[in-house]
Amino acid sequence: MSTIEQVELNEDIYANNGDESQRRDDLDEEQVDPDLQGGFTTQNGKDKFTSDWKSFGSSRYYISSDERNWADSKQHCMDLGGDLVIIDSQEEQEFINTQIKSIYAETRAWIGLSDLETEGVWKWVDGKPLSKFGFWMQDEPNDDKGAEDCVETLYQYNPLKTWNDAICSMDKHCICEINLT
Repeated sequence: MSTIEQVELNEDIYANNGDESQRRDDLDEEQVDPDLQGGFTTQNGKDKFTSDWKSFGSSRYYISSDERNWADSKQHCMDLGGDLVIIDSQEEQEFINTQIKSIYAETRAWIGLSDLETEGVWKWVDGKPLSKFGFWMQDEPNDDKGAEDCVETLYQYNPLKTWNDAICSMDKHCICEINLT
């Protein structure tokens, strides 16, 4: 538990004149899985997102601080209880672009879109095809050298042109999403 969380808990105890022994029991039941960087804490059987997760609509988003290839990024997100992000709207795209800028400006991060099954047929990690919209950079996707099958996003001043197809084995940050609905 961080110092800030401890101070907040102590303030709660004194402010509410609550049962201090119950509060200590609650503290003892809180568990943090150190292998789930950016994941959750579990308190009394309820998931609580850490501050590394950002809210938008009915989902929570996490941008990794380390880099992995696309397949390992997908697995990492699944280990956290979600998957690579599926971008369903212009508003979500703009939110993602803003998050990249505020956390890792000029960083490239994997999203949950690829054409691994069939070249030129873009599908999300849930198996659904890319709808009529996409937020491709100019002249993308281009399948450069016939080897680009996974999609990265990066911060751009125009938030509607940030996607690039890239080589899946390259290490990049990843954006995980957990839909809470």
